[in-house]
Amino acid sequence: MMCSLVVLLMACSNTGEATSKSTGNGTDFPQESIQVIIPFAAGGVTDSLARIIIEGAQQYLPNNQKLVTVNVGGAGGSIGMSQLLNAKADGYTIAFANTDAISVQPALTETNYQNDSFEPIIKLASAPFLLATQSDSEWKTFEDILTYAKENPNQFKYGSPFVGSSSQVSMEYLKIQDGIETVHVPYDGGALMAALLGGNIDAYTGTPASLAAYKDTGEVNVLVNFGDAKIAGYEDVPTFKELGYDFGLSVSFGLVGPKGIESSVTSILHDAFKQAIEDPAIAKKIENLSVAATYGPAEELQADFTNVTALYEDILQTVSLEE
Repeated sequence: MMCSLVVLLMACSNTGEATSKSTGNGTDFPQESIQVIIPFAAGGVTDSLARIIIEGAQQYLPNNQKLVTVNVGGAGGSIGMSQLLNAKADGYTIAFANTDAISVQPALTETNYQNDSFEPIIKLASAPFLLATQSDSEWKTFEDILTYAKENPNQFKYGSPFVGSSSQVSMEYLKIQDGIETVHVPYDGGALMAALLGGNIDAYTGTPASLAAYKDTGEVNVLVNFGDAKIAGYEDVPTFKELGYDFGLSVSFGLVGPKGIESSVTSILHDAFKQAIEDPAIAKKIENLSVAATYGPAEELQADFTNVTALYEDILQTVSLEE
């Protein structure tokens, strides 16, 4: 009888150890906090968007577990993505990433990953880049900029968040299409807007959220939307396609993990984050960032990664993305 009791106690103990943390092969996921890498510095648009969606998704996550954000910025997002690449594929380390980090950096520099090195989980949002000038500048329309740039090669200076940003690619595209020569100047964070308002650059290329406050106060004129769809608050701003260009480039945001996470785990994560962006209160917060909550399954997110890389590689055959 004593022997039977000992065997029973050992079996219970072993069962407890086996289930203390899900290894990603059952519906008991998650059994502990999940780390979410944000591969950009705190305070930027990607960080703000990530925190809104992550906070919302946490309430839909099973087992009352936490989503813990960690900012791992630097090198256009590639440092954070490299950290994810080496994480265990059990669903307890994932990343809120965008096409700049996953698609652009491998096309521009030597990285230890490619756009298909991760497990896509869900597409969550998208946003275009916009071009703005000071409200009292001589450039009131996008056509004004084109005319000036053609007549004054290498005199028009524009800023973007970093070398190889989606907004820089959009401007470099114009070199191919219109034969203009402009000067790119990268700036970090808030320094970009300060450079525009201080007269150090002629135009600012950035996200709708980064321009909203200055647009509302009348300090800037927003002249063009580099994307292929309108965005709330900027309905009167023409898109590239409306101006006759066969081009549209927006940034896609989504959730990814290390390659090989089991489908039972990605399904749980997918559903929690999908419910978050469909929650009216959370959707309103996203809209207030001038970002569109844009649901897409894992396959659509991967298609965005692949297409953006192909676009960059095509453009890089003609122009060099330098400062």
